[in-house]
Amino acid sequence: MKAIGQQKEERIVLRWHANSALAPLCQIISLTSILSVLTVFAVGVLKSLSGGPDWPLLIGLFSLSLLSAIAGKQLAYNKITMTKQRIEFSPAFCFSLIFKCKRKWTDIGAIALVEEDLDSAPEDDQERRLLHFHFSSGGFVRIPLAELTVADLDALFRGSKRWGSTAVMAPELIELRRKLVAGPSPSMNLSLTTLWEKELQAHFTTSTFVPLAAGTQLNHNRYRVISQIGAGGLSAIYLARAQNSKKVILKELVLHKSSESSMDKAKELFKRESSLLIKLDHPQIARVHDYFTENGRDYLVLDYIPGQSLRQLVDTEGPRLEDKVLEWANAIAGILQYLHSQSPPVIHRDLSPENLVLGEDGKIYLIDFGAANEFAANATGTLIGKQAYIAPEQFRGKPVPASDIYSLGATLYFLLTGQDPEAISESNPQTVNKSVSIEMGNFVAALTKLDLEQRPENCSLILQKIAELRATDRGAVISIREN
Repeated sequence: MKAIGQQKEERIVLRWHANSALAPLCQIISLTSILSVLTVFAVGVLKSLSGGPDWPLLIGLFSLSLLSAIAGKQLAYNKITMTKQRIEFSPAFCFSLIFKCKRKWTDIGAIALVEEDLDSAPEDDQERRLLHFHFSSGGFVRIPLAELTVADLDALFRGSKRWGSTAVMAPELIELRRKLVAGPSPSMNLSLTTLWEKELQAHFTTSTFVPLAAGTQLNHNRYRVISQIGAGGLSAIYLARAQNSKKVILKELVLHKSSESSMDKAKELFKRESSLLIKLDHPQIARVHDYFTENGRDYLVLDYIPGQSLRQLVDTEGPRLEDKVLEWANAIAGILQYLHSQSPPVIHRDLSPENLVLGEDGKIYLIDFGAANEFAANATGTLIGKQAYIAPEQFRGKPVPASDIYSLGATLYFLLTGQDPEAISESNPQTVNKSVSIEMGNFVAALTKLDLEQRPENCSLILQKIAELRATDRGAVISIREN
């Protein structure tokens, strides 16, 4: 498969030989068409010698043969063309696309990595690992990962990043591309599938977890799974459609069997916290609409917020400028202030770049909660979460509102440096990115103090200091502890 690349700054084309079940059929069609053309030519010659050919019939047969040859050639190759206006797929995909091969970028609901036919395919069958495009107006495209080279994947990312920012990109896909770009190039073409397998193993080797298939109906057919768009620990994230045709996010949790008392306690906590989350009403928090249990799996139903996670944004575009990070910090601190002002305070426990989305309107949204992770911790005794963003006291099983403040600081560090902070450490982004001001570096370091007593007491104080930072030239160190 060859990525032709960008043409005239507004066109990216991928074209590769089909390795699917259509390939033998295409060869047969092409061979038959060639034989047909030769046969028509021979018949024409014989007819001419015997008194004159039937020209309309011969022209019709010749045209049909020629069209068959062209169709066979077209089906023998897969092609994707990306422009500012649309993404276009070759005729080989017409059936799965419901004969609508030209799609607007806004029609792409999600791009994910999926694994199909697990029961029927051999364990070493790489063809079952697929790059999945889901379209909101119906239809899908699935491309075997084994057919893609690093250049192909990079071209797809460039096109999707430039023109398809509304599509939900699976975190595993972003992470895979990041590792491919960072890794040694000579072996890349041979290791795409292997690298993705390692990504899946990182998520699922600790359980017998099997993600739900597209089309699965849940909660008495109230929700239909469209595609899996993320996974982590013992959970998965799905894009789904509710009965009212509205898109929603399903967060699913599957646990190992533990002691009955531990499971009951965890489920009760999950139910209680889910009830609290449903009552939350903030314009920049993905609303939790429902929670339910089905076939031993527990689910949260949240708003679907189109956009790009801050993790995806930084991974594809690099560290953000300090002024923009302060703007986002102001929004995130405002969200945390609302959560911590509830009675009792709602502690997020899982604030990180993955759970913050830059929406199509340019606003920051919080899209996930740590209730499911707390559920897992209580049932299994295992801490679930992103260790680089978890406060020391949360590691000890005693999260407090200031734990979210630590996670905020760790998130700001990532936004400014493009790197995850070291777990359980005070993080100053200026040590990595020298363009960060001293004041901003000290601000982030203060948020990530290991000692609770040295962190800001509340989000109101953080908002005040952010306002001071944004209003100054950041030429002097600003204390963020009350005098």
